[in-house]
Amino acid sequence: MRDELSQMGIEAGARAPDAGGNALHGTRVLEIGHYIAGPYASMVLADMGADVVKVEPPGGEPGRRALPLTGTGESLYYASYNRNKRAVALDLKACAPDREVLVDLIRWADVVITNYSPDVPEKLGFGWDTVHELNPRAVMVQISGFGSWSALGEYLSYDGIVQAMAGLASLSGEKDGAPQPSAAFICDHVTGIQAALAAASGLLARGSHGTGAFIEVSMQRSAAALLGVVVPQADHLGVVATRTGGRADRTFTNVFETADGHVVISPNSAKMWAELCAKIGRPEWGTKEISESRRNVLDPEFRASLDAAVTAWTKRSTSDAVMEDLQDIGVPCGAVRSVDGVCRDDDTFGLRVLQTVALSDGNVVRVVGSPFDINFSEEGNAERIRLSAEPAVVRPVNADIASVLADVGIAPTARS
Repeated sequence: MRDELSQMGIEAGARAPDAGGNALHGTRVLEIGHYIAGPYASMVLADMGADVVKVEPPGGEPGRRALPLTGTGESLYYASYNRNKRAVALDLKACAPDREVLVDLIRWADVVITNYSPDVPEKLGFGWDTVHELNPRAVMVQISGFGSWSALGEYLSYDGIVQAMAGLASLSGEKDGAPQPSAAFICDHVTGIQAALAAASGLLARGSHGTGAFIEVSMQRSAAALLGVVVPQADHLGVVATRTGGRADRTFTNVFETADGHVVISPNSAKMWAELCAKIGRPEWGTKEISESRRNVLDPEFRASLDAAVTAWTKRSTSDAVMEDLQDIGVPCGAVRSVDGVCRDDDTFGLRVLQTVALSDGNVVRVVGSPFDINFSEEGNAERIRLSAEPAVVRPVNADIASVLADVGIAPTARS
């Protein structure tokens, strides 16, 4: 294998920085993944301090070429799921020396994560039997679309396919319209989170049992877990939830037009309901009898009148003004934001949603960061630590081959 570091002019060994107590600092993760679910899972572990080595085919995984791109051709898609990892390229299909490197990496790893089709790991030398024989303490997490155990195990899957098959798309959209899968790649992300949780659980179990474990996480099951109460509602009561647009069918939650956009209002207690009714000038609707009988939700004609009255009030003000007025009196309300509005809110309110990432082309961009921080307290002094240091780093293809080979005991010059 050719060492490309000197030609790239890139410093080797870009390990995820230790934030001074991250939960997985010192944990070694081998990711053999592509696109979102597998890379997102290992990125969550990297945010928590794990040393993640990402193995890609020569030229990089397909996500590196996914849109949108920066002006110099760097993928913002890839940058969103691959911060703080070391990058290694191995030809596992045709290069025997590279397969030998994979063997060493499996022996090195505490966790192996993949989201390739269920038959691929065995073909390329990292199936569970091989992993367990080489490293009995390794935890392997394999992500699949529908589960290798199922009759659909060989079906191809992407996020929208799983949204359809898991019932999520049937719940989204206008009442009389077609099902609408979300554009937010919900299934990929929730599967990645479940896979990261599975890896952490496997590590904890290893502490008790002394050996690793094989854990398969299916996108179908991960997505179906989001259905919640609508499953027993259909299975036990025979009432099948359908699309309702922005209106919830069990609470008064709805989307309301404002002078410059929309808000979502959710007065889901008797006190909240009374406060909302008083605010819009109809205190007689805010009675305990109406709230407890849920007439405001279950009576179609009354609810239509309520929706019209609330809309007449919200349309007189901006979304931000409506949100502030209702939040001030204890009524949950949120302005419907565009994605650029989320970025502005992060700056304005210090929400800590975003973090910076340095790309190999010199650009520093903002992506969605870890959703939680860690608080440490010593001698009464609380210290709030962001899991991923800023800017995080996205490494070019094969940028870290020298440091990774050194970690597994191979000199880069020994490879051709």
